[in-house]
Amino acid sequence: MNKGKFYGVGVGPGDPELMTLKALRIIKSCEVIAVPSATGETTTALDIAEKAGATGGRRLDLSFPMTTDKALLSESHKAAAELIINELEAGNSVAMPTLGDPSIYSTVGYVAGYIEEAGYDVEIVPGVTSFCAAAALLKTGITDMDTPVRILPASLNTLEDELSRDGAKIIMKYGKKFPEVREALRRSGQIENAALVKNVGMEGQETCLDLDRVESTGYFSLIIVRESGR
Repeated sequence: MNKGKFYGVGVGPGDPELMTLKALRIIKSCEVIAVPSATGETTTALDIAEKAGATGGRRLDLSFPMTTDKALLSESHKAAAELIINELEAGNSVAMPTLGDPSIYSTVGYVAGYIEEAGYDVEIVPGVTSFCAAAALLKTGITDMDTPVRILPASLNTLEDELSRDGAKIIMKYGKKFPEVREALRRSGQIENAALVKNVGMEGQETCLDLDRVESTGYFSLIIVRESGR
């Protein structure tokens, strides 16, 4: 029996029309769709794929804890990989949809690594990133030939040092740390160059060019800090 293939598929930031033709084709062709949820509820990435017309595969629920404990996360990644490998052994190809691009802060990369180490065929399908979609919404460029770009998680201990460096910055994964991030931007003298985008491509999409007016942010939000004078 031929073994199946695992696909980590980026479905874009939220708007189904930003999902690539390849992502749509791959998900539609797979017998199994791996979903990071054990609650029976439709996840955001799967919802985007289904709205784009990618339906039909049997759902395989995967459980990932909401924690920063690296040991627990590693265990969950390995457990998910084992469930997927069982399907691949049975000859079923498995697609795992993920928001944005699988190479940017995605669980897919960890799971795919274990699957590939076990000797199975893996393919990563890129998607439109949230910060590119946010820049398009703001009608602004992020970079040019003379400007570096830094992608920064708000949890970074050296965030303020990174903000002081040249170039544009993308600040992601800040959650409840938004007040701290705002103050770091203020201290670095860059708050006037910053724009926040919430829920890009989704219901509740919102932009804000004045971070002092922001009272709350959601999970699907990011900040673009353009280099002064650009």
